[in-house]
Amino acid sequence: MKKGFSVIEILIVIGIIGVLSAVAVVNFNGSKITKIRQITTNNIVFALEKQKSFAEAGKGGLSQGIKFDENSYTTFSGSSYNASDLTNETLEIDSNIGISVEGATSSVIFSRITGDVGGASTITIYEKNDVTKKTTITIGSLGDISVL
Repeated sequence: MKKGFSVIEILIVIGIIGVLSAVAVVNFNGSKITKIRQITTNNIVFALEKQKSFAEAGKGGLSQGIKFDENSYTTFSGSSYNASDLTNETLEIDSNIGISVEGATSSVIFSRITGDVGGASTITIYEKNDVTKKTTITIGSLGDISVL
């Protein structure tokens, strides 16, 4: 009787390890994208709160806002977005994440002193590979910000 493993036995074990590794990598990537969505949501909420605070403080004597695009968002000063304003700050988001805005425009503008936005808006941050995985940020007409 021979001692040791046959080539078939070794190949079967290698195959099992390969399948288990593939499953682990897929699950890890899904978790990674979900974490990126959560971080993106937190960053957007922070930017909204910051712009609202600046507006309520009367920074520069102007309203403050954020313009949303599918892959980025831009903070700005004034009653409307001006792409040529050098004080704008644009933040890109991960390519696996998308942003959509429901409301009158793709911008949220907080009024100077009151922080009102004039009309409610809903911002959805979603995973592009599975749009059912999403987080919703709502902004009420009085500027109240909540995450669902």
